[in-house]
Amino acid sequence: MNNHIDFDIFSDDNTSKDNVTPPKIIRKEESGMTSLEIDAAIDTINGLCKRAVSSLKTAKNNHFNNLEDSSWGIYLLEKALLSARTVVNEIVCSTDNIIASKSLEHSTISVEVSESFIKLLFPILLNKRKQNLRTEYYPSSVESVLKNITIPDKFKTKHISIIFLHCYEIGHSVWAKRDHDNIDLKWVVDTLNNHFFIDDGPFRTNLLNFSTIDDEDKTIIYLVPTTILPAFLEEHLPIWISE
Repeated sequence: MNNHIDFDIFSDDNTSKDNVTPPKIIRKEESGMTSLEIDAAIDTINGLCKRAVSSLKTAKNNHFNNLEDSSWGIYLLEKALLSARTVVNEIVCSTDNIIASKSLEHSTISVEVSESFIKLLFPILLNKRKQNLRTEYYPSSVESVLKNITIPDKFKTKHISIIFLHCYEIGHSVWAKRDHDNIDLKWVVDTLNNHFFIDDGPFRTNLLNFSTIDDEDKTIIYLVPTTILPAFLEEHLPIWISE
């Protein structure tokens, strides 16, 4: 009796097929995936591999008597390999290993100064940190906008909370989202420090991150005196976060 089961790595189900072979990498002239799509694909690969290892461990604990566990582990690894081939092709074909994003022109940045907060709106999502890859910074664009803004003294002398609101367009929010601790905030804080703070050290500033669904991708940054932060959050959190 033949107990071997083949899985179709090109579909979302586990329909049996014979002689399934992985695809060859075809080098393309230009990248077809955005940086957000590449990030999402890598996260998917990571999840598939973890699930595969879990399935194989379960099969081992059952002394490989359960064919379903071991076959499912192999299927998940095949899916991960297929996704990895696609991602590798995109990275190889990208120029200078720069994670591309939308342009941040100074004309597209808006700044609002009020008595209780300063609000900056960037029409882009901030890049995800990448090890050994250059992040595309935009300090000159922000500098050109802020140089003519009059800053109230309290934003220069008091303890300031810097709130990053990451807004994801609803159509791709599921795969575009990223963990807050993986987002590159340093260039923003360093640029703001030149205009708003005596220094951006831990005794003068603190950082908060929130993410929400919106009708377009954008990043909103609020500078709020920490003494009025509770009242500010009480007003804004119900808008940003739905139960």
